[in-house]
Amino acid sequence: MSFLDKLKEKAKQRERKSLYLPELDETVYWYPMTAGERQRILNAAGFKWARDAVQMDNAKYKASLIIEKLEDKDGKKIFSNTPEHKDLLINRIDDELLSRIASAIDPPKSEEQQIEEAKND
Repeated sequence: MSFLDKLKEKAKQRERKSLYLPELDETVYWYPMTAGERQRILNAAGFKWARDAVQMDNAKYKASLIIEKLEDKDGKKIFSNTPEHKDLLINRIDDELLSRIASAIDPPKSEEQQIEEAKND
């Protein structure tokens, strides 16, 4: 089997992840992030790097990540990329809850890791 065939097979086997939110008595789901999804999310958050510094609107990043990735148990997107859903996530939901969801989807990286990823993009 060629390297390309192995990559295609691996893509078919992506494991769906989940997080139970006890305060809502709900479980949310997502698939691991692809490079394209990461780029869309970072662009929506105004991600920029310059001289070993990373700039990004953290609230927009969390909201974009959650909008892009979260699904219900049936695989249906929970949020739409609309002003109403962005406002709900950024301005009306407790940041602790938002951070917990965002950290489960995209575990925090060190500043050095972020800079190195940005340089490679």
